[in-house]
Amino acid sequence: MRAIVYYRDRRGGKSLQFQQDLANSWCRQRDIKIVGQVIESEDGRKRSKRPELERALRLAQLAKAILFIPTFGQMSRNADVIGKMLTHGIEVCTPDVASLREPGSTKSVLKVMASVAEFEVEETKARARKAYKKIQAEIKATGQHVTRKGKVIRSLGNASTTKMASEEAIKTRLAQKLDYTAEILPLMQALHDRGCRSSGEFAKSLTAKKIVSPRGRTVWTASMARNVMDNCGIKPTARLEFVRTVKPAPEVKAAAPVDQTLTEFIANNPIASIEMLRRKTGASYGDIKRAKEALDATSND
Repeated sequence: MRAIVYYRDRRGGKSLQFQQDLANSWCRQRDIKIVGQVIESEDGRKRSKRPELERALRLAQLAKAILFIPTFGQMSRNADVIGKMLTHGIEVCTPDVASLREPGSTKSVLKVMASVAEFEVEETKARARKAYKKIQAEIKATGQHVTRKGKVIRSLGNASTTKMASEEAIKTRLAQKLDYTAEILPLMQALHDRGCRSSGEFAKSLTAKKIVSPRGRTVWTASMARNVMDNCGIKPTARLEFVRTVKPAPEVKAAAPVDQTLTEFIANNPIASIEMLRRKTGASYGDIKRAKEALDATSND
């Protein structure tokens, strides 16, 4: 069994050395080989993003390994994080959660944690909306709102801050795109070597392997696969077209000469049926028909 280890480097948290010792000890006791390590630097802001966690999940999925997290902490109450783990469908182990200390029960435990985290998210959003409306009403009535620290707020929202956030988001998406491409490139090349040529074939293979797309989906469409193919520099190759050959029409064989003996027998037995003629002469239906036609032509002449 193999493992990808996800370390959290955050202020006030456990040191990286402590986490590494814990991961090495846990894996050694269970005869698990560490095949990759990812470090997430947390500064207290945008903890829900966690780009390195997404990278660790993708690496674990591609390597068919478990994900070991030495310090789970408050991530157990983060609905986005739990949702990503469920989407990737890999084993997650951590000593911080009793039910996740051993492989085998990840899915059921994460579902319970996701339900609890989702409830807390909704409660937090409700409190935030209530506070926002209260501040908005106060600014409308008095022209300002004074925070607990004494900061005066006269309007909600900031144009320059919004622009900076947008530019930062573009840079982040580009970096994530490059990371994703670098990680999935070996798999895409392997699929190409096995015979995948069109975007539809790549989509079927990626869906069958339950590979998570850049937007967190496990069901791939042809357009999604085409975007990843473009990023990886893989161009769809047209398959050989088989030209349907039209067989020439069979040659029409000339009619066999009419048996004079058969013609004479028919002339001597004008009221005999075709079935009787076949029994008496042993001739085929076609021979008897041609003999009759020849006899009729002679009579007309």
